Amino acid sequence: MSKIERISAFLNDKEVDMTFITNPTTLNYLTGLAIDPHERIAGLMIFRDSTPMLFTPALEVEKLKNTQVVWIFSDMKILKTLGKLLKIM
Repeated sequence: MSKIERISAFLNDKEVDMTFITNPTTLNYLTGLAIDPHERIAGLMIFRDSTPMLFTPALEVEKLKNTQVVWIFSDMKILKTLGKLLKIM
């Protein structure tokens, strides 16, 4: 079981819907990727019952294509998606 799968299982056990991780060191630990967001946002949303989503600056997208994180959003997609999520919550 991967680190992300273990977090997802933990969230399920605790009945927590998701967690949003933004610390670059933790992102590296969980994904194996060195993400340097500079002044932009980078974060990993891990859900208890669906595919993780990675938000990253467009500069980082190429090196993320071979990760277990299927959904990758960059730049303007981040703002639109986060806006939609905030409206749902």
